[in-house]
Amino acid sequence: MGLLTFTAVPESQTIILVLAGGLFLAVMHRRMRRTAAAG
Repeated sequence: MGLLTFTAVPESQTIILVLAGGLFLAVMHRRMRRTAAAG
């Protein structure tokens, strides 16, 4: 993924992708914390 792909996609879609990515990272971070605490 580079700047070319981002410029090719409309701004509204890039915002949605960024928000989705942020949520995904947050969920993964929570899961890692849970597994670390359980382990």
